[in-house]
Amino acid sequence: MKLPSVVQAFKNQLRGVVPMIPEKEPPPCVLSTQPASLALAMTLLAQTEPEGSHSEGHTRLILTPTEEEAEQLHEDLKFCADFLGLGHANLALFPPWATIPYNPALPAHSVICQRVRALHVLCQGKSTILISSLPAVLHKLLPPSIFTEACFALTVGETVERDVLLRSLVRLGYARGSLAEIPGEFSVRGGIVDVFSTAHDNPIRIEFLGDTVESIRTFDPSTQESLVRLKETWILPTREFIPPVTQQEEVEPSLITPSMEWDLPQYYPQLVTLCDYVRNPLTVWLSRPIDLNAAAVDFWNTLLETWAGLDAHHGHAEPDQLYETWETLKLFMSMCPTILWDSLAPNPSTVPHVPLLLDAQSPASVGLGVRGLPFKETLTKLDQLRAETGIFLVARSAGQVERLIALLHDHGFPANTWQKPFPEQLVEGRQPFYCLEGELSAGFISHQGQLAFVTEEELFGKGIRHRPQTKSPTAKFFSTLDDLK
Repeated sequence: MKLPSVVQAFKNQLRGVVPMIPEKEPPPCVLSTQPASLALAMTLLAQTEPEGSHSEGHTRLILTPTEEEAEQLHEDLKFCADFLGLGHANLALFPPWATIPYNPALPAHSVICQRVRALHVLCQGKSTILISSLPAVLHKLLPPSIFTEACFALTVGETVERDVLLRSLVRLGYARGSLAEIPGEFSVRGGIVDVFSTAHDNPIRIEFLGDTVESIRTFDPSTQESLVRLKETWILPTREFIPPVTQQEEVEPSLITPSMEWDLPQYYPQLVTLCDYVRNPLTVWLSRPIDLNAAAVDFWNTLLETWAGLDAHHGHAEPDQLYETWETLKLFMSMCPTILWDSLAPNPSTVPHVPLLLDAQSPASVGLGVRGLPFKETLTKLDQLRAETGIFLVARSAGQVERLIALLHDHGFPANTWQKPFPEQLVEGRQPFYCLEGELSAGFISHQGQLAFVTEEELFGKGIRHRPQTKSPTAKFFSTLDDLK
């Protein structure tokens, strides 16, 4: 796909990276103090297959030390993909459970949905950019063959015995009720089966004529109005314990408890890691490798402390049966092409690498985003920067984009909305300011790359935008106790 010409100079900084990722040599380490510039570099590199890769699919596993960093990187990658006109259908986030190990409570529905969707994409062998964190990849999983066998598709015109369908839903953890309002619920009314599959953001309505699937469509659970007609839909698990199907080990649905995920080795002795789900060539992208090592030590220390504090009669599997060690995963990853990403170059004696420094600095470094600075002076600085750099102003909403363009016009500056088809690079004269809607953690300026992104917070001196911190279930529980009188 043809990329906009305004990113060509930035992309030129990455020319030497792809030839530098053989399997047995020190990997390249792309360096930048600006996270958004690393996200743009990742997006551009993902459009280039490593040398020697001729398959139709390719998986890139991006690993961060913490889940917060994985979520922020996921949002930045979505922004960059949309900016380049690539779409983000091939982006997937694989989060950790976000619950204390051995806690009987299941993860939130949103977490389960993200996890099973990511596993399903990997099992299908599609080209994928998978963002995950160290706690998530250490957690062992069901073998891919078990997961793949449990997932199933329904197609319009297909003959399906409804009793078989309902038993399959129950096996995957779906609960029958009067309505399907949240992921993991289903209902039956005559020839209509409503299922809120973890594969979709909205529930699906399946209409039968006898045993034939007559129609499939998504619907709004609050209004029951139909949204989109589908030719096919997938039903994915609602949890990560799937009862075995063999007669000898069959588990009655009524006996399945929320804590059975911690008993997986009793039913599936050969658990695997996330990497075992990858079916096509894999490239590993490690974010802040030194911090990954430190996070692994902290994770295992916390895990062992939790295990030691459990009741002696809990009966759950030991930590090494449910979690893989970081050293074992690193050994596997060392056999894959690897790229390191960091803000500062690691010690070469600790992490061998070949450094590649991106030219990128914060908007604040050139005097933008300073509290109390008159907006007119900010525009003067931006106009000076516009002489040599394409400037993109990022706003949170379409309405704010329009207001920003009007404000620039009022001050006598040219400004347009950034949209496809991409405008050609101007040979002479300055380009206008381009405004676009999106979520970007922070902007950056690349003089060498002739590219600058400035968020509305940085433009008006409001400070850096922050994602609201997600509280763990235990935190919510204890805050509720504090409220009790």
